[in-house]
Amino acid sequence: MRRLPVSIATAIVGLMTVAFAATVSAAPKDISGIYVNEQITLILRGDSTGNYTGTIAVGGKSHPLAGVYTEASGLLGGFKVDNQSFDISIDVQDDGTLLLQSEKKRHILKRKEVAAPVEQPVPQPQPAPANQPGQITPNGQPAAGGPALPAFMKTGYRMYWSTGRSTTNGASLVPDPNGFIERNGKRYSLRGHNGRGQESMQTVTVQEATEKGILAEMRLFSIDANLQGKVISTGGISLVAGNPVALGDYWMNPAVLAQIPQGREVDGTTTVRVRYAALGKEFNAIALFRTNGDGSASLTYDLDSGLLLAGYRCDRAPDFAVQSPDGTHHFNGSVTIERFNLLGARSIDFAGANQDAPAWAVKGFTMEFRGGYRLEMQQQGPYALPPQQGFPVAMSFAFQGGTKKTAVAQFSMVKNIDRGGLNDGGQGMRCFGGAMYFGALWMSPGVIQKLQPNAVLDEDRITGYRTIFAGVRGGVAVIVEKGPNESTECYFDVQSGMLVGWKNGLQMIPGATQVTEMQLVRRQ
Repeated sequence: MRRLPVSIATAIVGLMTVAFAATVSAAPKDISGIYVNEQITLILRGDSTGNYTGTIAVGGKSHPLAGVYTEASGLLGGFKVDNQSFDISIDVQDDGTLLLQSEKKRHILKRKEVAAPVEQPVPQPQPAPANQPGQITPNGQPAAGGPALPAFMKTGYRMYWSTGRSTTNGASLVPDPNGFIERNGKRYSLRGHNGRGQESMQTVTVQEATEKGILAEMRLFSIDANLQGKVISTGGISLVAGNPVALGDYWMNPAVLAQIPQGREVDGTTTVRVRYAALGKEFNAIALFRTNGDGSASLTYDLDSGLLLAGYRCDRAPDFAVQSPDGTHHFNGSVTIERFNLLGARSIDFAGANQDAPAWAVKGFTMEFRGGYRLEMQQQGPYALPPQQGFPVAMSFAFQGGTKKTAVAQFSMVKNIDRGGLNDGGQGMRCFGGAMYFGALWMSPGVIQKLQPNAVLDEDRITGYRTIFAGVRGGVAVIVEKGPNESTECYFDVQSGMLVGWKNGLQMIPGATQVTEMQLVRRQ
């Protein structure tokens, strides 16, 4: 399963920010109850808006769960195990059973004919006489009428962070007659393990923001170093879902932040108000600190905008000893450190920002792409190597639901990494809408017709990427994105607007480029 960032900001208001609300004309079906199979017991409690909380019991241990249910997308949510969060989706079958799907497994759960436990609201010492805009109700959800979204939190709003992550694994005790450590009459020396780290940059672009929910696209840019300098490339894209209270750890509604009292401590969390210097100026900020046996974290937010100014996490995985046949004792615990620093934010006028999603972008629709990647080298002279054959790649997008203007799909990818058939891959959730060029699965045909050849669609001075419309070639519209080290051409059918393929070139070092080409092979 994919590990997700641990949110402490949303814990302050008792909210797991895995909200996704599709546009519906009536209240969603109530799926509250207890569902079981031989391995899992699932308890769900919902409200009239489709927000669900509950527990999932696996292997005798119970874990808190939260999510949002709509008729179009089912229940999208997650649960936590030892400070790790996991994505799940739940679909209601025609016979009333639930299909619970994680990233690797599927389970069919049957309803147990007993009522689900009723969760009592947290007592309030001095309850307000009525819900006011911006007030948070006892269950951590926004009260009717608030909090309202700030004017800037809309389609096309993009936020930027400089990020870094490093992991150090436990050491090993190696048999050594001259070692300084003695165990059970034997001597050992200590051998440390090299850590690994990654400098990166993240952008979060809002695809749709309403009082029902926020859908955004997170794009990760990997920053790698070699003898020629730094190489910036796209490291991955994923869905970020939220609501008017918060968008992951990236943003919290200022109305919510204003209600958090200074010095408050909940589950080890402490809150202070500070003046924080960033981006050449000082912000009125609020800092949230939490520490426990699994690690520590701090998040600092601008009180005016709610943007995350800086974040820090240190997660510790517990040690467990493994003994090798040669007598070496490996301690497989690890420490992971992660940091975030705000680089800026801006609103982008995307050409298709206000367009509806195409009629085919509905739950059950699937797009499959096939192609490959290879290394191309500039060579001269009699000793030039023959062209590289490359390795195959397969990708698919299975649509899970969406709104009038956006769609959510499950992404999966498999690629060969050697001639012996060894594969690598990944999967996750993606969001698609009109506020994107690179990574989009469609462009409105009406928008394509209005674009002029060689028109600059966007100039991103923070990432260094430039997007242009290259024109129409043989019934295919070409969008080109060029960065410091990579260039991508995206091909859209001018009649349907559907993405039919793309080509990416990443220059690893001068004269050597990794080329990836993909083509749409099936849609249904």
